[in-house]
Amino acid sequence: DHYKNSTTQKELFDLIVKFAGYGFNKSHSAAYAMITFYTAYLKKYYPNLYKQYMFDIGIFKIPKEKHTNKPKELKLFTFKDINLDFIPITESKKGMAYLYSRGVDTKYFKKFYFGKYKNYGEGIVIPFWYNDKIYGFQFRSINKKIFHTYLPEQNKGWKIYNYFTNEKKVYVFESIFDLYSNDIPLENKISSLGSDINTEKLNKFKEVIFCFDNDETGHKKAKKYAELGYSVFIWPNNIFYKDFNDILKDSIKKGKDPKEVRKKLSNLIQKNTFDNISALVRLKLKGY
Repeated sequence: DHYKNSTTQKELFDLIVKFAGYGFNKSHSAAYAMITFYTAYLKKYYPNLYKQYMFDIGIFKIPKEKHTNKPKELKLFTFKDINLDFIPITESKKGMAYLYSRGVDTKYFKKFYFGKYKNYGEGIVIPFWYNDKIYGFQFRSINKKIFHTYLPEQNKGWKIYNYFTNEKKVYVFESIFDLYSNDIPLENKISSLGSDINTEKLNKFKEVIFCFDNDETGHKKAKKYAELGYSVFIWPNNIFYKDFNDILKDSIKKGKDPKEVRKKLSNLIQKNTFDNISALVRLKLKGY
């Protein structure tokens, strides 16, 4: 009954009109203030990016070149071609136990092999596939903290895991097991195997997101690629694990469902991926 009173209605209407007179402008003022801050920050600390930002109207565009065919220099082979006798990991209890401990989804077990290599003892073998042949592999000992990447000399420039899959959106992880520590579709993930990737090899992808380790080197790499215009994952300050697989392994030890943890890690990546000035500001606040 109180609000049906004509006087009260008029007072409410007048109050709404009064707010509309300045509230709308306040929101625009705040938005323009943020744009001013971003551009001023770029101009002060990253003058080259500032020029690019101005010319591109804030949108970084990296020329794309399609890699539709196999690179001419890429040498393909099978394990038998190089006299190695590895078995599918599903034929090894030790091998499967290791993958369980690292939280790898069982549907991907078929991508792994098992066997002895050189004097490293028994270990996991992770082929780098191109169709039904390989161009390299990584061996990881299950008893020692040793891993070795094998690539023929002419394939050295292709030290990338899962590269020949798609040409759309791709997430770049340092470690192969970090790559398998979330439920982002496999065709949208590659691993740099701890090395820097020649950015020319990233041109075929429409969107690239780098997900580096949570250490000083990883933060510096994130800054490097953010300055080049790529999107990067930035670790929240309340997470102290070194990488994604460390989180997954520790969760498994605590009895948590790896499937649920992989899902949460995927959400973590999605929520903490930034680009352009947003990434640079956050890295600056972290001291980089």
